[in-house]
Amino acid sequence: MNVLVVWSSILFFLFVFLFVGGLYLLIVDVCWIVEYNLGKLICSDLDFVVVFDWVSVLFMSLVLLISCCVLFYSVEYMKGDLYLFRFCFLVLLFVFSMGMVIFSSNLVSILIGWDGLGLVSYALVIYYYNVRSLNAGVITVLSNRIGDIGLLMAIVWMFGFGNWNFIIYVDCFDYNVGWVGLFVLLAGMTSSAQFPFSSWLPAAMAAPTPVSALVHSSTLVTAGVYLLIRFWVLFNFNWFGWFLISIGVITMFMAGYCSLWEMDMSSVVALSTLSQLGFMMVILGCGCWWMAYFHLLTHALFKSLLFLCVGYMIHGYLGEQDFRGFGGLVGSPIVMSGMNLSLLALMGFPFLAGFYSSDMIIEMVFGGVCGSIVVIMIGFGLGMTVLFSFRIGFFGIWGEGFYNVGVDIVSGSAMEFSIVVLSLFSIFFGSFLGWFLFGVPVVVWVDLYIKVLGLFFIVFGFFLSWLFFFVNFWCYFYWCFVDFFGGLMWFLVGLSGNNISRVVDEFYSDYEVGWSEVVGVYSISGMIKLVVPFFELLSNNVLNLYMLSMLVWFVFIYCLV
Repeated sequence: MNVLVVWSSILFFLFVFLFVGGLYLLIVDVCWIVEYNLGKLICSDLDFVVVFDWVSVLFMSLVLLISCCVLFYSVEYMKGDLYLFRFCFLVLLFVFSMGMVIFSSNLVSILIGWDGLGLVSYALVIYYYNVRSLNAGVITVLSNRIGDIGLLMAIVWMFGFGNWNFIIYVDCFDYNVGWVGLFVLLAGMTSSAQFPFSSWLPAAMAAPTPVSALVHSSTLVTAGVYLLIRFWVLFNFNWFGWFLISIGVITMFMAGYCSLWEMDMSSVVALSTLSQLGFMMVILGCGCWWMAYFHLLTHALFKSLLFLCVGYMIHGYLGEQDFRGFGGLVGSPIVMSGMNLSLLALMGFPFLAGFYSSDMIIEMVFGGVCGSIVVIMIGFGLGMTVLFSFRIGFFGIWGEGFYNVGVDIVSGSAMEFSIVVLSLFSIFFGSFLGWFLFGVPVVVWVDLYIKVLGLFFIVFGFFLSWLFFFVNFWCYFYWCFVDFFGGLMWFLVGLSGNNISRVVDEFYSDYEVGWSEVVGVYSISGMIKLVVPFFELLSNNVLNLYMLSMLVWFVFIYCLV
């Protein structure tokens, strides 16, 4: 336990240092680049480049803050665990890999950090050593390896430029650099679980809840969005932007829809994260990278807070995650307040952290940046965000709570202290950072009905909540189609699970150990067996062959004469 407290304190001091430094870099508008040449590889320079600007430093400071709260939270949550030192080591290794991705501007070093994130995430998902964790870990690591392919292709494509430092070429948009953006887009889509790579994120909830609060809600999944923000110039042209908007809208709508039928508390929170990631993709596709970055920071805070509150309940209910049996959180006012704050911030309630980014984004999107169909789908996605937020709060706070029979839900002060810290940041961080990011007031001229759309979506979501929970006229339709279709994530689970494994197994049995063995290996070996005796005959009669060749040569000369 002392190890967790010590490292939590170290990470907190690093957070304070980087946060103050990030604000300084933002105010003076300075970027520091440290470059160290490691040598040459054929015609390309091997450089280790580290970029310290306000974008990277502020994001890393938030990662350190969440890691600090998670480690201190784990003092109580992981109490009695046999492998606590390994858990702490994996969390710190994850923070280091995240720093490699955030501060690097070289695609090779980014790939090293990216692989580190994937491997550490796999080790954390399978932490509990059971079949469910193993299956979830395999789906997670294999899905994210597709992103590795994208980064490798980007590295190969930039090999002809003579340098893998993308900052040099990112402003020179042409056909060749556009291909690099396409490969990076593939990597970002897999890491942020965008459609159709969405099924791994709910499966990754098999990890311990503190891990989910750090890895799968606020840092790892947003690493893909952060990477796309670094390449935002490439996505502001032609079809890149519209492709991002389309993928983000589909992901947002799908995640919000599927969260209505999920009964696992961790999976519902994961789907809410997926919906917000789709929202960030839409913002990035509109060209507003600074708004996507602002929403990324605020979302990381209140979503990690929500995960810690959910973990508090799961810990009190001895591992049960079906929230139909949750309730009784009124007896824990600190946790109840933290959950309400996180859910209200997720809905974009005025003057909380999520409001300052969501309100301005809604004004920009609905003010004419996107088409009508996209606007309608975004509206439904935001309405469903309010709906599943109300669903989580309704069952968690006012539910019947039949799981807590004989169970004391009140846990240690370490968990509550972490919740209090993140609650304070969820209240004040949005307005505080907004003043620094937008020193000059951002004025968006919109009509009155567009201005009140944010509040309309909140009211619309509450109306849908009442409709779903208290009106039963649609039960037949619900059981026939909606539950089946929504509960399986639009059948995306099959794209990452047994169906692909079955296809690969059939290909292996038919090709690898099938006709390729007969036509390939056995055919070649048969030809070798036929040719070998002939060469053996030649090697055993070398002198006779020499005499025969000389005789033939003399006969040939005699004929010429």
